[in-house]
Amino acid sequence: MKRTQQSLLHSYKKPKQSTESVDDTVPSTLNVLQDDDIMTTFETEKTAPSPPVVSPFDIGGYVECKNNLSDKEKVSILQNVRTPDLKFNFQYDNSRKYKRKIQIKWLETFKWLAYSKLREGLFCKFCKLGKLVLKPLTKLKDALEDFRNHEKNYYHKNSLLTADNKKAILEKKHDNILVQLNSKQKDEVIKNRAKLKPIIQTIRLCGRQQIALRGHEDSDRISLEEPKNNDGNFRCLLRYRSKNGDNVLKEHLETSGGKSMYTSPLIQNEIIHLFGDLIQLKILERVSKTYFYTILPDETTDIPQIEQFLLCIHLSGEGLANTIKETLKKIGFDLNKMRGQGYDGAASMRGRFRGVQAIIKNVYPKAIYTHCVSHSLNLCLSDATKSQDIRNAFGIINECCSFFNSSAKRTTVLQNKIKEIKPNSQSTKLKSLCETRWVLRHEAIMLFKEFIEPVVAALEEVQNECSGTDSSKRANSLLHCICNFNFLISICVSSKLLSYTYNLSKYLQSKNIDLFNALNQVSNVISVFRSIRENVDLKFNNIYKEAKDVAEKLNIEPKLRRISSSQRNRSNVPSNNIEEYYKKSIFIPYLDDLMMALNVRFIPHNETITSLQYILPKAEYEIWQAKWKNIENNLKPTTAIEALSICDNLMYPNMYESLKILAIIPIFTATAERSFSTLRRLKTYLRNTTSESRLVGLTLLATHRDIDIPDDILLDKFANSGKERNLNLI
Repeated sequence: MKRTQQSLLHSYKKPKQSTESVDDTVPSTLNVLQDDDIMTTFETEKTAPSPPVVSPFDIGGYVECKNNLSDKEKVSILQNVRTPDLKFNFQYDNSRKYKRKIQIKWLETFKWLAYSKLREGLFCKFCKLGKLVLKPLTKLKDALEDFRNHEKNYYHKNSLLTADNKKAILEKKHDNILVQLNSKQKDEVIKNRAKLKPIIQTIRLCGRQQIALRGHEDSDRISLEEPKNNDGNFRCLLRYRSKNGDNVLKEHLETSGGKSMYTSPLIQNEIIHLFGDLIQLKILERVSKTYFYTILPDETTDIPQIEQFLLCIHLSGEGLANTIKETLKKIGFDLNKMRGQGYDGAASMRGRFRGVQAIIKNVYPKAIYTHCVSHSLNLCLSDATKSQDIRNAFGIINECCSFFNSSAKRTTVLQNKIKEIKPNSQSTKLKSLCETRWVLRHEAIMLFKEFIEPVVAALEEVQNECSGTDSSKRANSLLHCICNFNFLISICVSSKLLSYTYNLSKYLQSKNIDLFNALNQVSNVISVFRSIRENVDLKFNNIYKEAKDVAEKLNIEPKLRRISSSQRNRSNVPSNNIEEYYKKSIFIPYLDDLMMALNVRFIPHNETITSLQYILPKAEYEIWQAKWKNIENNLKPTTAIEALSICDNLMYPNMYESLKILAIIPIFTATAERSFSTLRRLKTYLRNTTSESRLVGLTLLATHRDIDIPDDILLDKFANSGKERNLNLI
């Protein structure tokens, strides 16, 4: 009956040390035993009077042992099996009539043979089963025939290959079979990940460029042929890329199965969501490196009138408050480190008792509330338009812009008049008065004042060419309002005073400014207004002359309005001449209202700055002042961030903490407003049902272009998401 054969390399074991051994013992690591003088003893049968002394590399000592040797030890044994010399005296075979003994030439001819002095016989040092393995070959009559038959056996050949492979592995010539399998799997993973990288890169591109991914039809396989219907930017970009050199993507699109293509809307959403998560983690890493932070929440409505909430983190009503706290906790922020919260002027945000800031401050009292300074300035300018003349002038400008911008024909008429009358002007179109962004309102008023002559000429042409139509009637009404000296004075006054707040409005929306600098700039503007108020006659005289020049070009005669003792709805001030009348009725009230509004709106901000001084010990504050007393102004820090970088934490510990808080106090919500600007591009009229997760991910990609998420990092997260994947990615 044929017996199953196995390799000896799987059964080698260190020989047991006899209790009657000589002084020398077997070292624990066999592959270092190279000295022939190192000897040990092995267990023998109990009938033996005394154990023979043999080499640790006697093959007979390892035949019937269990497998507990490393590959390195096994190879070392095979390479160092003792070979008797030519003078060695082999024992005779006494089992036959004719006595025979082992020939040394057998060991030279059959290299796999090994002689065991312990067992007094021959073994195959590579094999385990058969008379050459479990027991020594001692019957030598047919020895040569037995050797040749053994060489022909499959298990012997397999044992030789296994031993050779083990040796090659240890000598670093090639990897073992597991490593080879892992290498094959690794190559497969690399190939699969290469297929998905173009898909990830295309989604990143669409997100950063704020372009919609999906089209009217975006299901089924992506064909390399151009479709009849629009299937979206995502599929179009993949098609373009595969047809222009990306052979890996091309092969993937042509050969992969439907569930292995990874281009479906569900996969898109998952990748976009992962992008959002990774970007949030990057933001969290930045915030976690700082000790304090502030929050800038805001909300708006999108195209389908769904309210969208946005939360910004600034470094260096109850429902909204709960949303803010839950969002921060979900992302991983430590709310105890919150030192500031900034909102617009909505009652639900700034309310003293039920506002968001009050609810959060009750739980986290160190979170200082500051009203957005840019929004405060907008409210100041809005408060200052109490004068009916100024309000009417703004309304006329807005109506005139709407009249021209709503018709391509009327727009062309105006553009032709601007080129004719103002040939050096870079702009050829009026700007509407934005309700919230006062920077644009400044520009719109000043631009209208510059274009008033072309506007009047264009209105007259529309009135004459479209006689009897609604356009003609509207043009006639606008002409009547504009060709009025009261209107001219109003736009000249507002344009002059708003020119002082124009740069301030832009400055308050810039980055890397602190509350202290912002208030300094506001104070500078107030100082200019006070200077104008002190020299009101001279300042208004220049404005009045400018208005008269414009009136002369338009054939408008400056005159007083009718004064009546019972008039209640307009200015009815006593005056000696036209100039004094408009100075008292329009210029001075508007100037006074601006100064009062700036003072009132920014008083709370000054209180915030003042409160930070209370935590400074008097001695430390005086030393800090003395530090900068003799230093030139151009070398002094201009912002809290600059001062913080040169403030010695050991010398000025309280000042250091104050500067950190001052550096992160929110002064504007422009960051949130800028993010809302991307919403219109992301959530278009064609795609206004974008899911919340998809919208968040795309918004983060669009607004945080400085945060780079490498393809491999996203692939790792995609592969380890816990979902079963048809492609092996790890």
